[in-house]
Formats: sequence, C-alpha cells, structure tokens
Amino acid sequence: MVRRISGAVLTLALFAMTGQALAHDVHFEGQVRVRYEGDDRSFAANSDMTHAVAQRTRISGDVRNDQGARIFIQVQDSRIWGDEGSSFSDTENLDLHQAFVQLSSTQVDGLECTLGRQELHYGHGRVFSRNDWDNVGQSFDAARMSYSYAEGQWFDLAFAKVSEDDATGIDENLAFLVWHLDVGDTGLQVEPLLVYKENSAANQFLTSVGDYAKLQANRFGFHQNFVYQTGKVMKHDAAAYLFDASVMVDASREMDGSAGIGAGFSVQSGDDPDDTDDSAYDNLYSDYHRYHGAMDVAQGLADGLQGGAGLRDFFGKGWIQTPTGFWLKGAVHVFRTDQDVTGAGDGHSLGTEFDATIGKDLESGMSAQVGGGVFSPGDLTKDLMGDDKALWIYAQGTATF
Repeated sequence: MVRRISGAVLTLALFAMTGQALAHDVHFEGQVRVRYEGDDRSFAANSDMTHAVAQRTRISGDVRNDQGARIFIQVQDSRIWGDEGSSFSDTENLDLHQAFVQLSSTQVDGLECTLGRQELHYGHGRVFSRNDWDNVGQSFDAARMSYSYAEGQWFDLAFAKVSEDDATGIDENLAFLVWHLDVGDTGLQVEPLLVYKENSAANQFLTSVGDYAKLQANRFGFHQNFVYQTGKVMKHDAAAYLFDASVMVDASREMDGSAGIGAGFSVQSGDDPDDTDDSAYDNLYSDYHRYHGAMDVAQGLADGLQGGAGLRDFFGKGWIQTPTGFWLKGAVHVFRTDQDVTGAGDGHSLGTEFDATIGKDLESGMSAQVGGGVFSPGDLTKDLMGDDKALWIYAQGTATF
C-alpha cells in the first residue's frame, strides 16, 4: 500500500512541474559543532564519570533559480574524538545528511515537490523532528508534495523509505499527510496529521492520527499534542496514545519573550502485560531530548520496562535573556511510568530531574553553552538500577559560516 502511495505522490507532483530555468542563485554554508559530555548516568554506587568529545561538521550548498527550482546538498561528518584509534586510521564517518531537488509548479501556484534525502519537522518535533541535538541528526529518504493554497494554510503529502536491509529483513516504510492551518488573526495554529508506518521485521503496522495546536495570546502561549495509534504489533491489536499540554507565560517587560515561565504535563500510554492489546505508544520520529529532560534518561528507562511501560512527565521551566545576549534556562521534571511495573516497590516512580543551561550567541556566527542535569531516582529506578543520583554535564561550541 505504501509503495502505491509513493507512486501516486511522484506522479502527481512531477506531472505538475514544467519549464525550470538554469541556476540563478548559489549559496554555501558550513558549520562545526564540538561538544564535551561528562556522563555518570548509571545510578550505580562509586561509578566514575566517563568523558567524551563529539564533533559534527556540516557543509551545504543551496542552488535556486527564479522559477522556484532548488537543489540542496548537505554533507556531514560525525565523530567522537579518539574513536579512530590512532592518527593514521581512517574510519568512515562521512555521510550525505541531505540531498534533494525541489521543484515548483509553473501551472499551479503553491504546488511544489521535494525528492531526496531531507529533514522533516512537524508537530513541534513531537512526531517528526530533526533531532538536532544528536550528533548525526535525523533525515529521511522521501518524496514529498506540498501545496500552499492560502497564507498560513498548507498541506504535505509524503512517502519515505526509512530502512531496507536484505541481511536483517528490516523493511520500514512511512507515509503521511500533514495539514497546517492558521486560524485567522486569533493566534491559533492547528496541524492535524495522519501517519502510516510499517516495519516488517518488527511485524508492526501502525496508523497514527492526531493533531498539534499552538495558541499565542498576548503574554500567554499554549501547546498541545494528541496522537492515537491503532493497527497491529506482533499480531496484537495496537491501541496507544500520546497527549501533552503546556502553558507558557511571557514575563519580560517588553513582551519580547526574553523571560518567562512554563508548566505542563505529558503522557505516553504503556503496555499492560495482563491485556492482550499492545498499548505501548510508538514515539515514531520524535525529538526525545526536547521533551523529556536534557539528560535523556527517563524515556529509555520507561521503554525498557515490560515492553514499554509508558511515561508520565510533570514539568516546570523558566528562562531569561539579558541585554548582553546571555541566556539562562532551567527545568524540573517529575517522571512516572504510565503502567504499574510489577515486582518493584513503587511500581510507577522513575525519579525527578533538574536541568540548567547558560549560553550566549557570539559574534561572527559563533555560539557557546554550558549545562547539565541531576536525576534523583524514584523507588522504581532504585529497585532496578541503583539508588545513587545520576549526573550529566556538557559544554558546546558552534561556529556557522
């Protein structure tokens, strides 16, 4: 079914594209990002902190013409310092992160097709994201047709080949429809979506339907995501869901977003081992780091329990930016599993995480930030992992030119 959808997308899109002119504008960009991480997230007593330096280098070329044709190529090198073993080794870290051609219709205003490896970002990163914190990031081999039919109103229809490995038998395909609407002058944006994902190796065939909503009214902002999943997982009926909501208040004097506070709640359904349905929510292609703590601990803990115990996150956050360009962010998360985990003391409590980051955008495309987090384990984590606090720190510098 997915391959039939992909054929339809390509046929409709390419049929509408005609008469593209020669290249008119060429732009090059490069970025080098280096990040040190100190990691003691084992929860084990007397464990030592490990140290690593990750480096990511990206070089991109962007070619466009007056008729809206575009070719974009982005090459990336991702490495951990010292992994090559010696100064003479040559481990292959080079990859094509993005490479696509984008064609705009000369006959239908607002219609364009993007073919090739590309980043996808919808629903504030809750369903599809770039995962830019990761040293590699996330991109998709996809055919995407976009149609913008009014200001602030558009939809994307796409097919992506996520994975195909004859040796392992993994064959993962993806098709989706995303519709975006700006509701008049109300400050409300809504983004309904429909996603079909199939993975033959995992015997997984999921249909996800949901929406993302964002409202900005004076000093108050509101974000909400809802996704319901149905289909089959290992021949069991799937019945899972995601819900999150958060409220932000702009506390700055000039209402410029330079200071504020926020709070929210999210829940990903977990699997009940006594139920024949598979109720563990599949995170699809979400940005974990953005949502569930900078330490990236809680999501992994919840996913590893009884086939996915689900995750509940109660959080608060605050931020401030000074006139000199320094910014400070802080957050606290209280994590619990959605389902009771049998055989442990408190079958829900994962723990509490405290995060803080300070940074500054420097001149000439430079930026720097330093931060970290402390995770105090709850009873469930203590029973399964250990009762020591987890600690994680980092320092990152980025140069864009």
